[in-house]
Amino acid sequence: MWETEVYVDGGCRGNPGPMRIAVTVPATNFKIIKELGNGTNNKAEYLAIIYGLIYVKRLRPKEKVFIYSDSNLVVNQLNGYYKVKSDSIKQLHQKATKLLQELPNVTVVHIPRESNPAGFMLE
Repeated sequence: MWETEVYVDGGCRGNPGPMRIAVTVPATNFKIIKELGNGTNNKAEYLAIIYGLIYVKRLRPKEKVFIYSDSNLVVNQLNGYYKVKSDSIKQLHQKATKLLQELPNVTVVHIPRESNPAGFMLE
């Protein structure tokens, strides 16, 4: 069985501040860096995951997909280990959760920052 790896990262200059996200899928050579207005680091991380999930949905993969993020908070919230306390990201959490429900072969995994190629795209 084949697997697809999607790497995502989001951040902002200042917190809050101007947000940027990066998504890369090495298997398809897909890369995107996008500026998305002002927000927090957590909001940027959620937006990066949502962009990654939308890309995966368009691929319609039959194989297992792993979305890798270096945001421990966001990964654990999406996997149901942490509660979402911030009103400012509840809507983003709901959108990401809905996309994950539509894509049962997708797993969101935490990785160290230094192992995340999307993070290097933001530097």
